[in-house]
Amino acid sequence: MDLDELYKEVVLDHCRRPRNFGEMPDAGNGCSLCMASASMMTQKIKNKPRANAESLWTSLHDMLTAREEPKDLDDKLGDLQVLVGVRKFPMRVKCATLPWQALKQALEENKSA
Repeated sequence: MDLDELYKEVVLDHCRRPRNFGEMPDAGNGCSLCMASASMMTQKIKNKPRANAESLWTSLHDMLTAREEPKDLDDKLGDLQVLVGVRKFPMRVKCATLPWQALKQALEENKSA
């Protein structure tokens, strides 16, 4: 299976059956890519140390926003590597990184925790 096909399959799976999902009153719904990215993020960082979450944020952001497409993907990203397909659609990079931006903000606001 090629990476584009895997990207579509993983995004659709996480969008249709988001992991660690709960309703929040008065919160808006994200697009399918945003929902999938959030689902994948929660799976990756759940029960992990804060440093892991910060490191994953950096690796994912670099993978999606680097000027040149990465030749070698960061192994610590694991299944998040499929999101490299978002690079083909620059307008969607914000969709994929929105939950990660929220995570980064939460980490920065709670540095003392």
